[in-house]
Amino acid sequence: FKFLSDTQYVVNCSGYIDHSDFSNGGINIMNNHFKSVFNLVNFSINLKVKSLIHIGSSDEYGNNTSPIHESTRESPISPYSLGKITSTHYLQQCFRQGILNTVVFRPFLVFGEGQSKNRYLPYLIDNCIHDRNFKVTKGDQIRDYLYIKDFNRALIKAFNNQKAYGEVFNIASGFPISIREVTESVKEIIGKGNPIYGGINYREGESMELYANISKAKEILNWEPKVKFRDALKKVINWYQE
Repeated sequence: FKFLSDTQYVVNCSGYIDHSDFSNGGINIMNNHFKSVFNLVNFSINLKVKSLIHIGSSDEYGNNTSPIHESTRESPISPYSLGKITSTHYLQQCFRQGILNTVVFRPFLVFGEGQSKNRYLPYLIDNCIHDRNFKVTKGDQIRDYLYIKDFNRALIKAFNNQKAYGEVFNIASGFPISIREVTESVKEIIGKGNPIYGGINYREGESMELYANISKAKEILNWEPKVKFRDALKKVINWYQE
C-alpha cells in the first residue's frame, strides 16, 4: 500500500457488461460484481480515502417507467443488474455505519472517443464509415445518451462533496432519443451506410424506454450536461474516421 498512501479518492469502474441469465453463467457475473466492490471497500478503508465513487448502472431500474428518478424502487432484470444493486445497497450501508464515504453513479448510455466496437454506437459508426449493409433492431427503444466529458465533470464534482456522500445519482442527459433516430443521425453525418431495420430481434426482457430524471445531480452536484448530443456525435465520428 505504500506507493498508494497518498490516494484520496477511489473510483470503481470495474465490471464486465454481460446480460447472460442465471442458466448461462449469471451467478458468476453477479458474484464478481459484488466481490470486486467488497474488496475495494476494504482496500479504501485501509488507505483511509476521503471517498469511494462506484459506477453502477441504469439497468438497476429494470423496466420502470421513464423518466426515472433515484427514488424509484429498483427492479433488476438480469444477474448483471442484480449484482449492481447489491453493490449499491452495500455501499450505502457502509456510509450509514460510518465505515466509508461512498457515492453511487448510475450512468445511462455514456459514449465517447475510444469506446469498444462491441457497444452499439461504435458498431454503428464503424459500419457506416465502411459503407456496409448491417443488421439492427427496429430501433423503437428510447434511450438517454451522455457524452463522456460531461460524465467526467460530474465525477469531479462528487469527489469532495459531503452532500453527495451516501447518495445515488442518475448521470445522464435527461433527454430521450430513439435508437432509430441515433442510427439515422450517424448515417446522415457520415453520409453512407445501410442499416437493415428489424434484422436483429430485441433482447429478451429489454427495456423499451430508459431515460433519466437528473434533477438530483443538478441540485446536489451542481452539474448538468453541457455538450449537445449531435455536437458530441460529430466529435466521436471524427475520432473514429481519423
